[in-house]
Amino acid sequence: MIKKSDGPKLRKLKEGWRFIQIKVNYDYWKRVKAAAALEDKTLEEMLDDIIRFYIDYKYSRLKSM
Repeated sequence: MIKKSDGPKLRKLKEGWRFIQIKVNYDYWKRVKAAAALEDKTLEEMLDDIIRFYIDYKYSRLKSM
C-alpha cells in the first residue's frame, strides 16, 4: 500500500537506488556498536559487513533448496 508519505522512498526506487531496511532491537544495536569499536571499524563498515553476511546466508540457503 502506497501512502502519501512514501514520496522520497518511491523517488529512490525510481532512480534505481537499493536500500535494505532492518529492524533491530536496542540491545542488538548496542552490541553492534561495541563490536565496531573493538574492530576499529566505523559503524557503517560494521553494518555493511552484517548486511553482506545476511545476504550471503540467505543466498546459500536458497541454493541448497
